[in-house]
Parts: sequence; C-alpha cells; structure tokens
Amino acid sequence: SGFYSNSGGGTATADLAVPGEDLEPLFDAIIGHIPPPSGDPEAPLQALVTLNDEQFVEASRNLAERMFKEGGAKFENRIHAAFRLNLARVATPQELAICREVYEAQLASFQADTESAKKYLAIGESVRDEGMEIAEHAAWTVIANMILNLDEVLTRG
Repeated sequence: SGFYSNSGGGTATADLAVPGEDLEPLFDAIIGHIPPPSGDPEAPLQALVTLNDEQFVEASRNLAERMFKEGGAKFENRIHAAFRLNLARVATPQELAICREVYEAQLASFQADTESAKKYLAIGESVRDEGMEIAEHAAWTVIANMILNLDEVLTRG
C-alpha cells in the first residue's frame, strides 16, 4: 500500500478519495513498518554520525594534510598543530600518548592493507595530496578524525 501526501498542505492519506487532515497516517505507517534501529539506545549518537560522515572524513583528510605540512617532521608538533587549529591549545601529555598509540596501530594496519587506506582516503570530493605516502596519510587522517570528534571541538566548550 502507498501513501499520498501534500507537502504544501502538510497532509497524507492512504486513499486518494479520502483527503488527509494531517501527517499522522504517514507517521503511523512508518512506525508500523520500519523497525527501530538496533544498538544501544544509551550510546552517544554524535560519534556514530561524525566518525562515519563523508564530510567529517574528508575534513579529517584535509586536516591531516595541514598537520603534516604545518607541524613539521616531529610527531608531537603535528599533533600540537591540529590542537592549536581546533582548540587554540596544545595537546596534553596524555592526549599525545593516546594519539601516538592510535597512530602506530593505524599505520601498521594501513601498511598491511593499502587498498583499505586508498578507499578511506578516496572518501569525499576534494583531491588528496598525492605527495603523502598512502598508509601514513590514512593513519594521520584517523588521528585528525579523532581530534575533530573530541567533545571539546564539537561543542566548543
């Protein structure tokens, strides 16, 4: 069965011969036919969206390129560059340690599976900097995505 709706009038009906009064029939059909999402209802939805959103991944890739160029050769300076750009502060020793641990794990993973790195870096419309080695670029993109997903960045608080 289908529905007929009038977006201008804000009405919906299952029977074209019977005019709709509101959108309630449409909402009832959606609730009745589409199962609720699976997963933990208490889990934060924000991270689920931003970690996987095409624009966030693409922004992370571009931030990784800036970190690489503006941060110099030292790992810590690249992390500090990203923190300064996004949080107007440098990373704490604990944040640096977490970033290093994640970076090393991701780099090893992407070096073992360069096809995965290529797919990850192809997300979005902007062209990637081909001057960066692919596994390293992908690993820095994960770090940039992690930084962009800090509550402190997303809520500016």
